Amino acid sequence: MELNDLALWWLTECPNLGWTGWRQVLDRCGGIVSASLFGKSAEYYENSLGLSARVARSLDSHGPLTPAVSASVSGLPIRFIADSSKDFPPKIRLMKEFPPIMNIYGNFEILKRPTAVILCSRGPSRDDLELVKTAVDVALDSGYALAAGHNKPAYQLAL
Repeated sequence: MELNDLALWWLTECPNLGWTGWRQVLDRCGGIVSASLFGKSAEYYENSLGLSARVARSLDSHGPLTPAVSASVSGLPIRFIADSSKDFPPKIRLMKEFPPIMNIYGNFEILKRPTAVILCSRGPSRDDLELVKTAVDVALDSGYALAAGHNKPAYQLAL
């Protein structure tokens, strides 16, 4: 995993920080998040990045991206990309609301083929899961690759 990927991963692991906060950090950092961002004070995050006091405190207590943490995930087949990256899948940008940071497990090249992407939602109903299953079956029968955006058991059962 590259250093920028590690920094993005660290950002996504911070409690109380979601899409809005990620977007704010990415915008303030010009789309490039480096490991030097972490380990700063809550005041820095609040004043320099414009984050709320609660999120700033979470980042402060989240701590720095240490070499030990970096080493523990560096060998994993995961790629983290911000939407400002040239590698961000262009068709994902066509969505009304797309994630500012994506994590891709496995073969990143597969997204260059026609791909059906399944993103998560909170509390999917049984009907939602049936719709996902039907859409996935049609996409796979049509030669599309499948990229799943969540690993909750409900989604795994639907697939």
